[in-house]
Amino acid sequence: MAPKTDPSPISYLECSCAHLDATVCSNTEEDLYYFGIQELSSTKSSIQQEVESCKQRLLFIDRRIPELEAEKKVAATTRNFKEAARLAAEAKALCVEKEEIQMKMDSTESELKKLEEEICHTIDRMQETEVQISLKEKELAMARFQRLILIARAARAERSAALELGDHEEAEALMAEADAAEVEASKLQPIYNFNEEEIENLPKLFISSELVSRLGGKQLAELAASANLVAS
Repeated sequence: MAPKTDPSPISYLECSCAHLDATVCSNTEEDLYYFGIQELSSTKSSIQQEVESCKQRLLFIDRRIPELEAEKKVAATTRNFKEAARLAAEAKALCVEKEEIQMKMDSTESELKKLEEEICHTIDRMQETEVQISLKEKELAMARFQRLILIARAARAERSAALELGDHEEAEALMAEADAAEVEASKLQPIYNFNEEEIENLPKLFISSELVSRLGGKQLAELAASANLVAS
């Protein structure tokens, strides 16, 4: 009877990769934050322009009211009461407008402050999301890295079995598969600073299932006692 083995690490890692892929790819929260910040910034810009326009209007009113008062006095002195009344009405209207603008500016500045706080809060949340995505991406890369290592080791084990059985064509194909997996794994190493030797619980010795089926009970027991075998 062949030794009982754990579920294939490669299959497990394939499931992990699929789960992490879905987590990273389906996470559109970062994009939503980005567009939210753009919209908030656009609103902030519009409010700032409105505030600046109000300030310019107040400057005009503050300059114009004394002028109207002076012109009204001249008109009254010359007994041009109709003109004096018109100038007084204009000055009064500007005073009313000034009060309305000041009230509007107080409300707008309060709104602007809240908007800036919301922008800062949104940026903080976006940065937190970026960190989480980065961690997920590294976790995904590690799962892929481990999977590639396992594929390479399993392919080499199958190649050894193919050579023992005299299937040189299959052995060459398996060697190419192992080499390709190792090349892909080597590309991930410098990006994420992965070290194959530091990965725990990663089987180092594989044996072909074809070869297992040809071994006797004693040989299988010896293999099981000597290493943590994973049937490839």
